[in-house]
Amino acid sequence: MGHYARRYRRRNTCRCGFKGGIISDEVLLKIITVSVGELETNCYILIDDSSEAVVIDPGAEAKKIIAALDREKAVCRRIIFTHGHADHIGAAGDIKAKYGALILTHPLEFEALVSSEKNLSAFTGDFISAPPADGALNDGDTVSAGEISLEVMHTPGHTAGGICLIARKKNGEAFAVFSGDTIFRQTVGRCDLPGGDEKAMAASVSKFMAIRGNPAIYPGHGSATTLYAEKLSNPFFRNQL
Repeated sequence: MGHYARRYRRRNTCRCGFKGGIISDEVLLKIITVSVGELETNCYILIDDSSEAVVIDPGAEAKKIIAALDREKAVCRRIIFTHGHADHIGAAGDIKAKYGALILTHPLEFEALVSSEKNLSAFTGDFISAPPADGALNDGDTVSAGEISLEVMHTPGHTAGGICLIARKKNGEAFAVFSGDTIFRQTVGRCDLPGGDEKAMAASVSKFMAIRGNPAIYPGHGSATTLYAEKLSNPFFRNQL
């Protein structure tokens, strides 16, 4: 199902097989969630009113992601990885080949894109890789495509170069955060894989405490939540109070 919302009010429209998202009251931004791969990674497609698109974490099933773009008559201009694990990067090559999109991520994740050992797929026998990054995203950077503008927040913990992406209103309040494998509903990403760091994760959670507004949080796996809900129910947030 797909849905829209203005000032967070929602009305349902049919988008069979996909889940839609929000429209801010200032910038038209459609958010489509496509669940892909064995680990049901959430790939997010952001589309502005001129059909320019950003694809976040295209982990697998490129045909499914491209079908969603084609259904909206959208053109992917940017592919962004929140981190370099295989389940977040596997479909990027086909999407880049079709649209010529730039691939962007944190520089500490560059090696994982092209190394099946670094992205952990070698250990499952899948040997997944993505094209090399076209550019680096560091903390505080802004990445844009059409009317889409996302602020980069470096959030190590799950991996050393993990990032979250914040969409803001003109008044500075956030209305959406794409949290990768940093924040999930009522928990955080695991820190026991190579590059993981529990202390870094705690510091990353503290960055969320400083975000203005009550944005929707769109995680790398599982259902969406909100910042207020996590402050109330996520034990890793409560530890920051």
